[in-house]
Amino acid sequence: MNMELKNTIKTKELYQKAMDISKSNPGILNSKLALVHYCGGRLLMEQKEWESANRSFYEAFHFWEESGDPLRIPCLRYIILANMLMGSKINPFDSPNTKNLRANPDIKPFAELLESFQSRNLNDFERIIKDNPKHFEGDALIELVLPELWKEMRTQILLNVIKPYNRLYLSFLAQLLHIVDEEVEKLLVSLILDNKIAGQIDQVHQILNLSMASSHKKYSAINNWASGLTSITNDIMNRVG
Repeated sequence: MNMELKNTIKTKELYQKAMDISKSNPGILNSKLALVHYCGGRLLMEQKEWESANRSFYEAFHFWEESGDPLRIPCLRYIILANMLMGSKINPFDSPNTKNLRANPDIKPFAELLESFQSRNLNDFERIIKDNPKHFEGDALIELVLPELWKEMRTQILLNVIKPYNRLYLSFLAQLLHIVDEEVEKLLVSLILDNKIAGQIDQVHQILNLSMASSHKKYSAINNWASGLTSITNDIMNRVG
């Protein structure tokens, strides 16, 4: 009821109390602990604590998977979403316990969304959400975090695209990300403030000017590494010769 009433403070207090009891008295909550982890994961997702939410959902999932509880399905959906939002490189379906659920009709759209997210395929990402409204609409938590997932998807595409450039038109980035110029500018501002992009926005000409050091740092490092390798190779050849 506390979750339904959005009484976040009270819910958080109850969640922490349950966690404290379970730590000091292992086994005392038994099957109820899975539900505590599940509710706690939802709370943590609302607070954008993706990693902590992911851990809580996993705890609940492992218990429900063993018992065959239907709640393991929505729990796995949340695990997949948290996995994307936290930027994890680990595939949730690497585990045998989750792999056998990948083809489940209620899990498949989320598994496909994960694949499109990991491959940075925005067209597939959009299509999957559009073609599966019953899976991505109607769940309050999914609807809450979906905008964050869109932002993370576009952020990753953006950071990858700008690497070789010194300047880019916002209109180009908007077309690439399937949003309007104003939304691109808002995204860029947040990334600049978070120090994820070193650059400035020319609002008059609608151009993103990137720092020379930022745009070429990676490539300079690669060139230095290649030059060093060539020097070592030449030294070895001279010694052999």
